Amino acid sequence: MAERSLLATDFPDLDLFHPWDLPVENAIELAQRCEAAALAVDGRIRNSEGASVSLQTSQFVYANSNGFMAGFPSSIACRRRW
Repeated sequence: MAERSLLATDFPDLDLFHPWDLPVENAIELAQRCEAAALAVDGRIRNSEGASVSLQTSQFVYANSNGFMAGFPSSIACRRRW
């Protein structure tokens, strides 16, 4: 473990937190639009195997017995077509 004098005390904002307030109904509609766009590319495509929308938020915290405690929030939003 690092000595107390070597522990970070100043933390830059990494701009990792962008929560997306997306109601379930809107997420379903977005996934359906993604799938429709994939199917519209070529009439020979009959099955897209689906589309998904995924949202995640988390809070990371690290602490140790030398008095260090810091953390940051992060979020992930994905739209996928297969």
